Amino acid sequence: MHRQEHDCRELCQRLGLNVAGVYADAGKSRKERVRMLDDAGKSMFDTVVVEDVDRLGRADVAHVFAALEDAAIHVISCGQGLLTRKNLFISAIAVGQEARKRAYRMRQGKLMRLRVVRGS
Repeated sequence: MHRQEHDCRELCQRLGLNVAGVYADAGKSRKERVRMLDDAGKSMFDTVVVEDVDRLGRADVAHVFAALEDAAIHVISCGQGLLTRKNLFISAIAVGQEARKRAYRMRQGKLMRLRVVRGS
């Protein structure tokens, strides 16, 4: 988490953006994301900087992005720059593909462990 915040602060400095606050959820907590969306609705900031697009929320990135966009909030990713609906869609496809690959590798690893156990 510290590295992500450091990278985001560094990008803000390069872009001349003032950091108004940090919303950092740990684990499966979503309290900070909810607070961020609430603050966005109150126009407390105009830009959100994230380390990676999936930091907006793994399963509901599109929902969070749409809520920010509706509040006229820009979203900037350290790796991708200014996010738009188009590059968000492309990123979501890539994230989904990576998740499927990871799940496949995990299943394969479990099968290999089962084969080893049965073969002993």
